[in-house]
Amino acid sequence: MSSKVRLFILLTLLAMAMVVIDLVFIALLSRQTPPLAQPQPERITIYLDGQLVAEADLTTIASSEIVSFQDAERGERFKGLWVDALLLRYVAEDKLAPETTIIFVGRAPGSGNTREVKLTWAEISDHENRVLLGTSRAEGAPTLVGALERLDTREEWVQDVSRIDILTRP
Repeated sequence: MSSKVRLFILLTLLAMAMVVIDLVFIALLSRQTPPLAQPQPERITIYLDGQLVAEADLTTIASSEIVSFQDAERGERFKGLWVDALLLRYVAEDKLAPETTIIFVGRAPGSGNTREVKLTWAEISDHENRVLLGTSRAEGAPTLVGALERLDTREEWVQDVSRIDILTRP
């Protein structure tokens, strides 16, 4: 075989390899996973001992009893759902002992930093504590409020609640 034929075969193989590489690259680009969906402002994931129980949609449970809470700082009315009623839609009451810990995860007002508030089932189910979940802003993002000492000012509220963890075991 002459050197010209060998050179032609080598260039042909290189060109074919480049085409194959381009096709593989295009196929990989087209199979990229789409970006993760952002949490919806009106949805809250509820976990019971680490297991996903529900994605609560506040817009579909609006038929629940709406109650109001007077903000002690500003004297404004805040409307929302009883948190105990919300949780009982997704978790059997016999799973919720008075000492059951319930952690609400969202944002701290103003700063945007992550905030967690731990309450017990006894605190939540006592309606004197006015533990409510409602919307305090135009976007409809859920906000946790209450008359408990650690929830009674706007600085202590949990905005954009996106997760509720219910821990029945210590």
